[in-house]
Order: sequence, then structure tokens, then C-alpha cells
Amino acid sequence: MKNNLSNEVILQEMRRLLAYSCNDSSIENNHYENLHLVILKKHFNAEDVRIDHLNNVIHVHICLDGGADFFGRKSVVDVEMKYTDINEFLQNCIEGSDQNIFFYKNILNFYSREV
Repeated sequence: MKNNLSNEVILQEMRRLLAYSCNDSSIENNHYENLHLVILKKHFNAEDVRIDHLNNVIHVHICLDGGADFFGRKSVVDVEMKYTDINEFLQNCIEGSDQNIFFYKNILNFYSREV
């Protein structure tokens, strides 16, 4: 993959990869499960994410303050989100900031080597 892709092309390719990764056979085989998890972790700044495809629910474990108290405990919240279309949900997590573009570029490089 070229290193000088425009941000718009990178976003477009990420959206295409997500759409492809959400087809029925990919979901059933969990082939792209890690892709979906890292996209959700990045978007929600989450420590842990689980996707329950059977019930169309995403469980996200989010650290609220980024730090820990004196005893090393973090302020966390568990969020449960329902979805009707996993592809649509993941597509809405794609953002065009420079930091995200770099992240997406690495993902695209990884998956282009896999194909």
C-alpha cells in the first residue's frame, strides 16, 4: 500500500474494509473480530470490548479519568450498547483526525499483507 495516500482515501478504504469484514461469513468465522474490537476500543477509549453478535450487543469497559487513585483503582463504567447493523455501528466509529488516520493506515497495511 502506498504511503502517500490522502486522508480521504484512507477513510474510504477503512470503510470498505469494515463493510467487507461485516459480511455474514466473516462474522460467523470471527475472522475480523479483532479488527472490530480495536476500532471500538480506539473510538471509545475503552480498556475492554466484547461483541455479542447473537444478541446484537456491544459491551464496553471505559476508564473515566484516565488515571488511578492512590490505591491503583481506576474509575470505570461498563456500557452496553445495542445495534441493529454492526457495519453501520462500526462505520460511525470512523473519525478523520490525524491520530486516527495514522491508526487506520497501520490497520490497512496489516490487512493488505494478509490478502
